[in-house]
Amino acid sequence: MRALIVGANLQAAQGNLASALDQVDRAVSQRFQPIREEIEIKTANLDLILRSPEFSRAEKNRAEKQKAIQQTNLRAVELQEREQDTIWKTGIEAAQGGADSI
Repeated sequence: MRALIVGANLQAAQGNLASALDQVDRAVSQRFQPIREEIEIKTANLDLILRSPEFSRAEKNRAEKQKAIQQTNLRAVELQEREQDTIWKTGIEAAQGGADSI
């Protein structure tokens, strides 16, 4: 991920904005996709519990609460992802404008 960001900054400094932005997109995906997948897997497992007749009402209530927590976690990750994307893309725009890494 770090290599992608460094490469993106170099691409921007050389005027290759499209390549730089592509590398930022890949870095953001590399950082946040595993977290999103983990949340999606947990949510899918909780959905199985909720649909199964084998679990008690108390177990299903716990699963509902956990599912709400996972949905909150997903929204937080989505916010972090957007913020990171904005930060890195702002850095790319600055590098393209001639700003140094300091």
